[in-house]
Amino acid sequence: MGTITLNEKQRRRCEIITRLIANKISNSEASELLGRSIRQVRRIRQRYEAQGLETLVHGNQGRPSPRRTQSAVIEQLRELAGPTGRYHDFNVSHLAELLARDEGIKIPRSTLSHLLITHHIRPPRRGKLEVKRMQRERKSADGMMLQTDTSPHDRLEGRAPEMDLLGAIDDATGKVIALAHPPNRSESRATKRPY
Repeated sequence: MGTITLNEKQRRRCEIITRLIANKISNSEASELLGRSIRQVRRIRQRYEAQGLETLVHGNQGRPSPRRTQSAVIEQLRELAGPTGRYHDFNVSHLAELLARDEGIKIPRSTLSHLLITHHIRPPRRGKLEVKRMQRERKSADGMMLQTDTSPHDRLEGRAPEMDLLGAIDDATGKVIALAHPPNRSESRATKRPY
């Protein structure tokens, strides 16, 4: 048996199981701390008592993933999608389609994006920049500035022509100074004199 290296999670698990074996905590407390059922805690304890510390380390730890992308494919990506490559200016979705169609490299878009970033073929996308807006101070006295706006809506739900609502608000106080329905658009057009 060689050296066993435990990560933080495995050390915590070892400490909990050791306390359980020493009867300092109960099965239910260990279950809660480990996030496992009481049955599973009993199994972990039995394996730990029988085989020791190595039962806390996952069997695949340290082995390369069988689903990893081959280094030859990564080198091809570096040549094709790198700064001087044929596909250097294509976005990841389009690049995945072109690689599958023209080069015979079939990689899902999300995996391709991950490979391009982790192998430093392309820089990671920057997030959207936060837009900073300065709020204007309100005017100091009533009547210094009126803000007006209009909004066209079908206020009568199709029972009459569409109407506009005009409004004016005092900037200093926020009070509504005036609201009015101007003449109907179709009526105002009808009353105009022909030239």
